[in-house]
Amino acid sequence: MKAVLDVPFVPEQRYIEFLNACGERIDSIQFSLAREQGMDNRFSRRGEIPFEELVSLLAGVTAPRKYALLNSRFYGPELLTDRDRTRQLVAMLDRCAEQGGGTLRHCLL
Repeated sequence: MKAVLDVPFVPEQRYIEFLNACGERIDSIQFSLAREQGMDNRFSRRGEIPFEELVSLLAGVTAPRKYALLNSRFYGPELLTDRDRTRQLVAMLDRCAEQGGGTLRHCLL
């Protein structure tokens, strides 16, 4: 039986090539829309990555599902209480879904 994995997304071209080379072993990737990229306490990326660059890199991953992480690790309570922040987040998710001719149509919460 071959392992099927859900893995974090690291916005680096070499990692994307590795993920794509894994083929059907990668079931899904998870990513944050937060400006500072950090998946958990094991991985921390220094600096910010522009949103359009993130969307472009995500479009290059062939995994069938891509999940946007929207938990408190990346967002504070204002995400749920501030209409402007929520609208901005929805616009970002819409942009993900539009990129690459439907490549990110499974950009889910």
